[in-house]
Amino acid sequence: MRGLERTCARTAARNGIFIKRTEENIMTKVIAVVNQKGGVAKTTTTINVGAGLAQHGRNVLLVDLDGQGNLTRGLNCVPKTREKFTIRDAMMLSKNNVLVDPRKGIQTNLIDHVDVMPANVDLLSFEYSIKDDPAAVTLLKSYMNKVRPLYDYSINGDYSYGINKKSSEEEILASMLYVKWLVEESGYSYSEGGLSVYKAGDNPSFYDSLKDCVIMEDAPGVPGEELLFSQLNTESGLLFNANGNAKVQSIVEHAFNGDETFDSIMEEWNKAWSNAQAKLGVEAK
Repeated sequence: MRGLERTCARTAARNGIFIKRTEENIMTKVIAVVNQKGGVAKTTTTINVGAGLAQHGRNVLLVDLDGQGNLTRGLNCVPKTREKFTIRDAMMLSKNNVLVDPRKGIQTNLIDHVDVMPANVDLLSFEYSIKDDPAAVTLLKSYMNKVRPLYDYSINGDYSYGINKKSSEEEILASMLYVKWLVEESGYSYSEGGLSVYKAGDNPSFYDSLKDCVIMEDAPGVPGEELLFSQLNTESGLLFNANGNAKVQSIVEHAFNGDETFDSIMEEWNKAWSNAQAKLGVEAK
């Protein structure tokens, strides 16, 4: 009966009619696919779990939370920048307390019983813009509460779980305990054929064949200048390759706000690099 109720709610919503249901009656299960590391099949898992639930007649919403939009592209519903409504727009409107149709932007009928809330590169600039906002941690929850009555399951892919200054003491402690278990007790690294995090730890036997290998550099640094890039990088304050994609995010942010051009950003970075060269007495040849 509950599946029938939810199907009726979805049909009514498509016709502009929204059925109000009390919190205790909302049985939608929200599944978060989480891993800090990239390339571990978060997107693939999200799509396949969603498709599997749909095969059992469940109504599923997949929410893409990756600025690269891999889930969106994987289901062939690519919204071009600023041309289509995405999860970024939904959360921004929620942040500004703007009322909007909760189904706005959701791509339907891509797979039977599976809908998708897409994402694109605009999500990167949004994440950057709310990083110091205390209310940022509730934006996704606020959006999910609005769409929950319409689905049996919502699967939110591409979370990267992290600890930051907004994390509670309980969250920090829980994360520390999880990392300690993962590193010291789970055996995950060994079972996956990975190197031990400990210098004296056990490694899978197939690494024995590599013990006599020598690491060779195809473009070794000039003797005495091996650390030069690192020194210039630090002195300039640019810190390339040190903060993930923060530099890319800043370019996207300024482009979106229209307050700086790409050329002006490059000019600023070049000036900072040149000043670092002068301070360290480095002559470019």
